[in-house]
Amino acid sequence: MPGTYRAYAWSNARATNFDDSEARHSGFGLSIDQRVTDSLTLFGRYGHQTTGDVRFDRVLTVGGELDGSSWGRGADGVGLAMGMLRTSSRFAAASAADLGIYGHAAHGAERIGELYYRIHLNDHVELTPSLQYIARPAANLDGKGITLVGVRARVGF
Repeated sequence: MPGTYRAYAWSNARATNFDDSEARHSGFGLSIDQRVTDSLTLFGRYGHQTTGDVRFDRVLTVGGELDGSSWGRGADGVGLAMGMLRTSSRFAAASAADLGIYGHAAHGAERIGELYYRIHLNDHVELTPSLQYIARPAANLDGKGITLVGVRARVGF
């Protein structure tokens, strides 16, 4: 079955650290999309920040997308994804040392889930309504979960 495998790196000389100072940020990542049946594609992403003082320095997402061929809309798709953003050790230390600025001691990982449906309107327009849930926002162990409803649009010419 066809798949897409990517490795990438980034560098930004004028990025912003979590304390609002400017510094170079860099990192690398991997992205995998693999069709496992005629209608199901599984995907995974990993990103790792190597320089710069950021709130989260590693991210891992996994998920799958089922195309709409089984309900007569082959260009549509329904997907489910889950992700974890790991708190960087520098941000964990800074947030624990100064609760007045950050409001909580960050620890562990923020967790995100998304359910979406991609609607293929024509060769130029797709709309994707989604429902997202963020658990432990900002890696706050006591933080209340957040539910988001959104719509993405892709327009091509």
